[in-house]
Order: sequence, then structure tokens, then C-alpha cells
Amino acid sequence: MSDSRTFHQLTSYSPERPWYEPIDDPRITGGFVASDPALRPAAFKEYDEELPTVELPVTLPRPGGSAAAVLSGGSGPARVPDLGHLARLLFRSAGVVRYRDTPDGPVRYRAVGSAGNRHPLEVYVVTAGLPGLPGGVWHHDPLGHRLRRVGPAPGDGPTFLVLTGVPWRSAWRYAERSWRHLWWDSGTVLSHLLALAADAGIPARVRLRFPDRLVGELVGAAEDREYPLVLLVLGAGEPALRPARPAVPGRLPAAPAEFPLIGATHRATEAASGLWLTGRAEVAPGPPWASWDSLDEVIARRGSARRFDPDASLPASQLRWAMAVATRPVPWDAGPGLLTHHVVAHAVEPVDPGVYRWDGDLLPGTDGDQREAAHRFCLGSDLARDAAYLVVHCADLAATVDRLGERGYRAANVEAGIVKGRLHLAAHTLGHSASGMVFNDELVPAFLRADTTGLLATVAGVPTHRAAPGGTPLDPTRLRRRL
Repeated sequence: MSDSRTFHQLTSYSPERPWYEPIDDPRITGGFVASDPALRPAAFKEYDEELPTVELPVTLPRPGGSAAAVLSGGSGPARVPDLGHLARLLFRSAGVVRYRDTPDGPVRYRAVGSAGNRHPLEVYVVTAGLPGLPGGVWHHDPLGHRLRRVGPAPGDGPTFLVLTGVPWRSAWRYAERSWRHLWWDSGTVLSHLLALAADAGIPARVRLRFPDRLVGELVGAAEDREYPLVLLVLGAGEPALRPARPAVPGRLPAAPAEFPLIGATHRATEAASGLWLTGRAEVAPGPPWASWDSLDEVIARRGSARRFDPDASLPASQLRWAMAVATRPVPWDAGPGLLTHHVVAHAVEPVDPGVYRWDGDLLPGTDGDQREAAHRFCLGSDLARDAAYLVVHCADLAATVDRLGERGYRAANVEAGIVKGRLHLAAHTLGHSASGMVFNDELVPAFLRADTTGLLATVAGVPTHRAAPGGTPLDPTRLRRRL
């Protein structure tokens, strides 16, 4: 069995034990107490020395396209990004949009959700220069809505973003399984970035295949404390990756517990082989009715659902549009066809309840009401039972690794995050809500009646409450009760 598939097996949930109880295996760190308040990691990367900074504009450009058109594959007039458009990309994907005061200090929420509100990602901008921003390697400070220059520009080439992952931020709660969350969260952030770039008319493509150590040195990512995950290239041409000199590393406290499996799996999946293809974005059908809300408005009201109305249903036309939008090919170097998707319909009119496979439309599978089965499958989550529908994002991991090498496991999980993020955006465009889900991995074949591996799941339905709209740069919305 490959290294990535071994990791997947060792970090899978089983109906035989509670989700918070780790598997009994010497490769899993023993004695670790998750979510210990005394060990809570810092939510933001810090820098000790004074560095050149550029304040990002507070007033963000509004390209004017509708969210529905952009999610369907439309784009605005072509343009070269400037500092304003860069600020919009960063704020609407990684910015602080809400906060809640607690006795232990403010809890902050970003534009894109993260399991447990852990937000393990950092974002860097690498540019030879663009209007309003000199050349350099810039770290995005989401709290201060500004950029810090941590290194010189590596050379000419298009501007690109580097998303990195800090494993300890998620491992604090999810231990070894947290490494999966790095890829899911990067995919969810990419779902926003790709849509925002298209709306602004900025060509964007994702790169998953790059030299990890070189990019880590470029942005100052400390080995085993921060991993380069994905690149988002803005414009044509190949990005310059070789650093002129190492970047200022910044401060990320070491984890008080060691998780050797995370580091070993990350190193094992650095290698890429096989056939990596350039994917091309395609246009999906338009929405079932005209919706003129802008992408910014949709992102501002986005928030993970906490409770669905079990008596409410959604029309099949909305489900079909959301799935068509979510599964559009990704413009990246991993090519098409990494995932399959299974839709569990609870209350979709006039679709009969049951499990379906998505292949451009709903293909029949298991008939009958699956609410209680979905509740057990998703670790007792009421959301999975009360949603209008549940989508399970799956992969044939053996075939993926055979085609792309061990790095293919990363790609499959990133795509699962992208699809989940797009389903969130589609749901909020249509006026309902969504949430990410985990599940008992070992139940996937029996529940879906398919020989496949589940990676992630998304539920969508009619919420019983609405999250307060997110705020603006440097002025996040104050929440007076829990989300």
C-alpha cells in the first residue's frame, strides 16, 4: 500500500470507536490530549523584526458581475491585477470578516470557513511588481489587512499566491488527521480565489506540482512547521520560484507534541510522477432563475449552517445547478477526473429520496429515505439528517496515486475542498446554506453502494437562522451570540 493510502487508513474514522479516539497503532502519537486550552496555538504568523509594509486598500473594487454568472464559468473583461484587486482577492478569501468577544479574548472568523475555526493557512504574494505594489515576496497579514515584505522578488514572471499550511494549528484539535484539513482548507480558499479572479477578469490557474523545498525557502516556511501547499498563478507565463535569497521566516511556535506521521507523509507525497495534465475551465449551465447578487454580497453572507429545517425542501433545478457549478473542471495541472460524487437526496422536489451518483445529472442508486443512515454515517450530525441533500466527494486513491504519484493524494483532497467551497457559494447564491461534513470512513462502501474512498462531504439545505453578514476590511462584524 502506498504511503498516502496508509496515512488515509490510519486517520480514518470507524464506527467501532468514537471519532476523538485515535487508532491503536505505534505510528499514531499516543497520550495527546486534543483541544487543551493551555496549548492553543496562535492564529496568525508573527514577525519579530520590522519589515517594509504596504497597507491594502480598504475600499475594494466591485467588478459588477453576478455571482451566478461567475460560478457558472463567466468572467469579466481581461485586466492586469493591481493592488486593489489583490486586496479583494485576499480579503474575500482569507480576511477576518467577523469576531466574537469571549472571556479569553476575541475569536475571529475568516471569509472562508475552516473546521473547528482552526484556519491553518498562510498566504503569500510573490510579484515582480504590479501597480501599487513593488516587487518582492509579501506575507498577507489578515488581521491588519496589509502586506509585509519578507523577501526579494525571485525574478520576472507573473504574480502568484502561495498558500502554506501550519499543521499544529489544526493538529491541536485533530491530531494526525489534521494534515487532511490543510488540503481541504486550501481547496476551499481556492474556490473563492478562482471565482474572484474570474469576476475581475484576471486569468488564474492552480499549480500543485512544484519543488516543495524551493518554494518553502522562497516564502520563509519553516520545515515541519509550515508546508507550501498550492500556488495560484495570476496571468500567463511560468512563475519564478528560485529565491534570490531566503525569506525572513517569521515566528511559528513549535508544537508541544510530535506527530511523526504528518511529517513522514508530507515528505512521501512530495514526489510527483505519471501524467500531469493542464486542466481547462468549462462553462456550466446558468442558474434556474436570474440572480443579480454580486459575488462580494454572496461571500459576505456566507457562513456554515448550524441547523437546517428538516421540513423544508429544495427544487431539483437548484441541486442540479449547484452540482454543475461545483464539479466544473479546475484550471490546474492535475487534470480532470480525480473525484466522483454521490448525492444523498432527502428533500429535493420532485426527486425520490435515495442515493444517486452524479455524472452531469443524477444517476439512480439506492432508493428510500436515508436520513437516519446519513445521521449515523456523519458521526451523529443532525445537519446530515435534516439537510435537503448530502454530497459525498470520493476518489479511487489507488488509481490516482498510480496516475500522479503520491502527490496525487494531495490533489484529490484539494479538489474535494474546491468542490465543497463551490457548493457553499452556490448555496448562498440560491438563498440557502451549506456546511462541510466528515463521516465514518469505513461505512462509505456500504452507505453509497460503491467501491470508493470518501474524502469529504457537503450538506445543503434551508437554515433555521442566518449568520450576520461579514464586515469590511479592518471593520469585521461583531457577533453578539454564537454562530
